[in-house]
Amino acid sequence: MIRDHDYKPAPRFQKLPAEKPKLFFGCELEVEVPSREDDDALSDQVMRKAPFVYCKYDGSLNYGFEIVSHPMSWRWLKDNKNKETISGLLAWLDKKGVKSYNTRSCGLHVHVSKAGLGRGVLERMLRFVFNPEHASFVRKISRRSKSNLEHWARISLDRYDRDEALNPRSRDKDRMLGLNTLPQNTAEFRLFRGTLSYDGFMRAMEFCHSIIHAIKSKKDDITADDLSAYVEAKADEYPNLWAFMKKHGLGAAGAAAKAAEAGQLEGASEAPAAVAPAALTASHLSLETLEAVYKARRSGQTWGAIEDRLGLRRANGMTAFHAYEKFARLSGGRVMVGAAS
Repeated sequence: MIRDHDYKPAPRFQKLPAEKPKLFFGCELEVEVPSREDDDALSDQVMRKAPFVYCKYDGSLNYGFEIVSHPMSWRWLKDNKNKETISGLLAWLDKKGVKSYNTRSCGLHVHVSKAGLGRGVLERMLRFVFNPEHASFVRKISRRSKSNLEHWARISLDRYDRDEALNPRSRDKDRMLGLNTLPQNTAEFRLFRGTLSYDGFMRAMEFCHSIIHAIKSKKDDITADDLSAYVEAKADEYPNLWAFMKKHGLGAAGAAAKAAEAGQLEGASEAPAAVAPAALTASHLSLETLEAVYKARRSGQTWGAIEDRLGLRRANGMTAFHAYEKFARLSGGRVMVGAAS
């Protein structure tokens, strides 16, 4: 049964046993069906396959409905059983001829609970999304065309609209924004193009989770390079998002990884033979050693462990750090890396 567009049941929070999370995620996936006669039959099967969702009509669709989840914790969402349920549902919809990505109107909206964000995080999320310098980065993550994004989830704003958009307590702004804060209990990322790909679905969820936690990891506003470096450092947590960033060269870390994998290096030089290993600094290291430092850091090793393993002199504690940055520059972009070691 497809509910009316304003249907809003009491939330059933999906979490693992003994888990007490404050941050929850919800999704609204808009889909179009082969014919209007398929609506009810398909929606009934959707809810049987995934009991944690319900279906609603959406006036922006030609014919179809939106699949709305109850709130989900991050650990619940990453649990293997639930991953199989979600990926199986998306694959089944695709086989039934349902569309989401290849439409003009379908989107994937991700809600995050305001109660789980913490003080000041929402304001910094808004400043990230509506930062003009991040427009290209955000649009590529969204997978929408520029015109489609500006119609359904605007991020490019004039001065007045931007002032309103950046105020999380404003009730006067348009809800058709890339990050909509009008809902009482959630902030809604409207950015993403609809998808029936599990990788694409999780990429959107990972973006929302990572931006929240990247912001929490710093005192100041984060840049696209900061977010890229954070995702790289936690690639096991965000495999779909990091793979996408590498493929498309997003952020400095993504650009460096893409160039490194493509072998697009210029200006590399071998270490002079006369330089003793104990005196090596980043300026003397061979390309092979630079790459070894880069890969070791990406795998999660500390600067000290890298220097001990490779026999590097610890110049002010930063030899490995400088080697990492040099390799990134040779790869076509400067990588922002975390200070923690």
